[in-house]
Amino acid sequence: MKCPFCAEEVKDDATVCKHCRYDLTVVRALMERIEDLTKQLQSVAGVPAVTREQSIRHAPELQDPHTERAAAIAGVIARHIPVLSPLATLLLALGALLLAHFIIVIHYDLSLFWLHVASLVLPFVFGFIYRQTTTEYLSSDLISGGVLAAAALLAMSSVVAEIDKVPVLPTDWHGWLEYIEYGASIALAFFAGAVCRQTATAMSTPAAKTSRFVYFAAKYATAKLSGVGPHDPHDPRMDKYLKRVSLAEKIIIASIAAASALGSIWSGLGQFL
Repeated sequence: MKCPFCAEEVKDDATVCKHCRYDLTVVRALMERIEDLTKQLQSVAGVPAVTREQSIRHAPELQDPHTERAAAIAGVIARHIPVLSPLATLLLALGALLLAHFIIVIHYDLSLFWLHVASLVLPFVFGFIYRQTTTEYLSSDLISGGVLAAAALLAMSSVVAEIDKVPVLPTDWHGWLEYIEYGASIALAFFAGAVCRQTATAMSTPAAKTSRFVYFAAKYATAKLSGVGPHDPHDPRMDKYLKRVSLAEKIIIASIAAASALGSIWSGLGQFL
């Protein structure tokens, strides 16, 4: 049979398309039902029967090019962006961070701004290739990001201590605060990359077991690509979970706008209040 979403050949008993990674369980049941109804109608009208694939492509209720586009984009990500084992990913991420630290701080003595940029981009990239399968809990990805951050901070501090003859660990509260903030940025960037990859996987495989947060994120991303927005809560493609996400989006946007307005007022009039 042909996959109704990407038109590639798959086995008749396949549950997930190996090309676009879209779940075929529900679609197959609909295809079989359409084929049966088509045969019954054609037997009465005397028209030759058509195949399941031909029937499904003329079924208007299943033609949603926007949803197909979302699944196709997620399928391309799943097929073409590599995935490494967790241990290999963490080791490579650690090596990349240490190399960036050596080039930026030790070799060229550039501004620490570039080190912070590299410490956000590199962990995110390696978090994105950390795993392709979804997990029911995200705590393991956050812990992995924390381990990476701790190892990177300790290694960087050891190099600086050896060159500048200073203590490895901070000696005052201000130093510890910078230490913790920098480590948190590495850990959260890695965690964000892992969550984005799981979201893409959940978009291409809706039946996969995921955490509630990834489920919401996948629903929201698919809805955005499908043209379903918070402005249209009665759209039949928007379920109750997506309505909650849309409400959260409105609250976040309103909060950001209010915070910006209050910040502007305070910066301009704070000295007179």
